[in-house]
Amino acid sequence: MKPAPIPPDDAERVADLHALKILDTKREQRFDRITDLAADVFGVKMCFVNLVDANRQWFKATCGLQGVDETPREPGFCAHAIFEPDVMVVPDATKDGRFSDNPFVTVISGSDSTPAPSCTGRPESRSARSA
Repeated sequence: MKPAPIPPDDAERVADLHALKILDTKREQRFDRITDLAADVFGVKMCFVNLVDANRQWFKATCGLQGVDETPREPGFCAHAIFEPDVMVVPDATKDGRFSDNPFVTVISGSDSTPAPSCTGRPESRSARSA
């Protein structure tokens, strides 16, 4: 996994994030609906609304990942996305050197023995995910 570098203006971005006072707030159904809809539209098993803090990515909403409120910043796609001037598209994370051994990728792609949860939180079989 290739960690993203820290942007030169990261301290300013993090200060702006803290000024929003959204970090560590309760989950909200409106954000959960966004992740559920996005997962359905794009046909993916995991979808998140993340906020990248100085040393962590905090999950405001998740679809397909239950019981996780935050992770270190390093494995996050978001730490890479903040460098992109436009939408970051990763057609196949298993073939992208930044993400191919990322735990979020290996569980979903089947290179890990852990079944991937669906958006309802129930594990799905590998055959259901590949269909």
